[in-house]
Amino acid sequence: MTKNVPAHLESEEVVLASPMSFTGSARRIWKLTRGVHANSLADIAIYSGVILLIAAVWVLVFFWYCLFVWYFLFVLVVPYRLIRRGQRKRHMEELRHREMLTTIHQIGRELPPAGDGPPPARTRDVTGNNAGNESARDEEGLDRPPGTTGPADA
Repeated sequence: MTKNVPAHLESEEVVLASPMSFTGSARRIWKLTRGVHANSLADIAIYSGVILLIAAVWVLVFFWYCLFVWYFLFVLVVPYRLIRRGQRKRHMEELRHREMLTTIHQIGRELPPAGDGPPPARTRDVTGNNAGNESARDEEGLDRPPGTTGPADA
């Protein structure tokens, strides 16, 4: 039964590793050593030639990896990071703009229309801030000229 089985099966000859990997290139080149050789001098020549060829291909594969890493890191990743940084900066600017508009809108609701009676009474809210959008300096009268009653008169 075992007399008809070849020394190497065809499935053993298949190399699954990529040709652009160190292992795949070496296995594909090493296939050149299989076969019938005339003498030991021919074996030495074939093996040394295959080893030199493997070394040359590995140098090419190494440079391919370097080129790939260079392309991936600097050509793709750096511009992507710059684009994302710009997006984050624009997002921050949009948030600041929205906060400013919200503050302006709140100030506009708190202030009475011009000429419609006296300004709102100054009261402190729960957090200790002055209601009516006055600062503590205005309430203490540090910036108020003598004879005035509030920030609208200043």
